[in-house]
Amino acid sequence: MNTINTLYEQNYCLWLQETYQLLDQAHFEQLDLEHLKEEIISLGNEQRRKMDSWLRQLLIHLLLYQYWDAEKERCAKVPKVSKLKLIIFVLSLSYC
Repeated sequence: MNTINTLYEQNYCLWLQETYQLLDQAHFEQLDLEHLKEEIISLGNEQRRKMDSWLRQLLIHLLLYQYWDAEKERCAKVPKVSKLKLIIFVLSLSYC
């Protein structure tokens, strides 16, 4: 095992810096390809999970808005609110 491979297990941040330098200097033969491939796959999976989460939250907010919009006529206590203010309010609920 070469130095960069053991560095991954011992100091991840330093491994990232060294890997970046090797890529920047085009020293591809020295790269820790096994761990680099794992990190790329992991990054892709993380981004996919984030996007799934954001889309799920958007769908929840849209459904809440649709429900509120349909029910506001039945409720005399609901003040008149502009759609923009309502959208901003509903979207802010998940960030409290």
